[in-house]
Amino acid sequence: MEGPPTIAPAPIHGHIFLSYSHEDASKAQQLRTALEQDGVTIWQDVDMAIGKRFRGEIDAQIVSATAVLVLWTEASATSDYVQSEAERARLVDKLAPAFLAPVTPPPPFDAFNTADLSGWNGDRGDTEYQRLLANLRACLTPDAPVGVAVDDGGAIEVEMQPVGTPFADLREEKRGEALRTQYRLVSIFADKAKTLNAHERL
Repeated sequence: MEGPPTIAPAPIHGHIFLSYSHEDASKAQQLRTALEQDGVTIWQDVDMAIGKRFRGEIDAQIVSATAVLVLWTEASATSDYVQSEAERARLVDKLAPAFLAPVTPPPPFDAFNTADLSGWNGDRGDTEYQRLLANLRACLTPDAPVGVAVDDGGAIEVEMQPVGTPFADLREEKRGEALRTQYRLVSIFADKAKTLNAHERL
């Protein structure tokens, strides 16, 4: 079989809840704009419909979000609202923290691996930004199948579901190994199909 199969991109669904201090609104908006340009759906309090009760709607959005992106700065580290949102995210294992300034978050959030965007200038190619983006995308594609199509003169299509560990829990290197394993399996299937097709033509 010539060349690797085409791997269909995993569909992105759901949204990320953005937790931040209003004193950092401009920085939060800069990050939101970049993430949305990269296909990540963000919800923050400014998106709330008129007439909704703040606490009830924020609680509902945290519950329905696939992750809660908490932006730590001097202001958010002392904000009761941000700490409350971060704690609710921690309790349901949805916490995705990022530094927008070189600060130490209040306990227990100082014990979490956190993306460091303290020197970020909006560059979407930045290494730490890409690390955060990869983690958020993984949260938004937890159940996505990996579709593999092999064109062998006929239409041989194989759709494979991740087995065992949820796709979102795979580290990037493990995801790569999973895709390579799937490629090897598809190669075997395609070779067998080619042999069967040849026998049918005899």
